[in-house]
Amino acid sequence: MINQIPIIAYHKISDRKEFGLNVLSPAIFRKQIETIADSGFQPITFWDVARNKIPPKPIIITFDDGYSCFYENALPVLSEYNFKSVVFLITGYIGKKNTWEPFPGQHNSYHLSLDEIKTIAERGHEIGSHTISHRYLPLLNSVELEMELITSKQNLELLLNREVISICYPFGRYNKKVLSASKAAGYQFGIGAKKLSRGNTNLCLCRRSIYSTDDNYSFQNKLNRNIPSTKERIIQSGALLSIAGQILLKRNKPPVNI
Repeated sequence: MINQIPIIAYHKISDRKEFGLNVLSPAIFRKQIETIADSGFQPITFWDVARNKIPPKPIIITFDDGYSCFYENALPVLSEYNFKSVVFLITGYIGKKNTWEPFPGQHNSYHLSLDEIKTIAERGHEIGSHTISHRYLPLLNSVELEMELITSKQNLELLLNREVISICYPFGRYNKKVLSASKAAGYQFGIGAKKLSRGNTNLCLCRRSIYSTDDNYSFQNKLNRNIPSTKERIIQSGALLSIAGQILLKRNKPPVNI
C-alpha cells in the first residue's frame, strides 16, 4: 500500500540565495501546499501508515536535514492547513551549523534546536533519523554503521519519549548492508533516491524531490507519480559530487559531542 502513496521531499525553505536546487522560497512553498490542499490530498506520516490510518488520498511530505528554516518558514504554513509532515534530523548537529556539508561555502545554516524539535513533534509532525552526521553509509564498517543508525535513533527516542520508526539515508544512497543494518536497528520505513530491491520492503521506499526549478506542471506530476524522472535522476546524480567532497575533505567523521 505505501508504495502507492506519493512521498515528496523538501530541504530548505528560505529566501536566502544559495548554490544548488534544494532551496525553495517560502512563497513558492506556500503555493505548493495550496496545490496539495486543492488537489484533495491528506498528508500523513509513517506512524499513520504503521497504524493503518490511511485516508482516501494520502501523501507524505518530508523534510531532510532539519534546518531551522523549517520552523521559521514551513511550520507556520503547514499549521495553517493542519498538515502533518516528517522531519529527518541529523542528530549530531541539533542546534548547530551545518559543518557536515562537504564544502565550506555551504556552512551558513543552523539546524533546529531541541526546543524547536519538541514543539514540532507536539504539533503532530513525525521526527525521523537522518543519522548522526550525514555520512555516506555504504562505505562505513559495521561498527560505524551501527553507531550512525542506532545511536541517532536512541538519541531521538530519549528526546521525544517515543519510538522512532523512519530513517532517511544520507544522499539517498544505501546498499544491502545498509538495509540489513537498518532493519536490525528497528526501523520500519527507509527512504532513498531509488529502489534497490524488487521486493516490497518498506526500508527502500522512493520519493520525489522538489527543486527550485519545478514549475506547477512538474510539481503536480510529482504528486501523482513516485517514480523519479530521467531529469530527476540526473539532478540526483549530483549527490556523487557531495559524497566525493565529503570523503576527500574528510568531512565524513561524526561530531565530537553527540
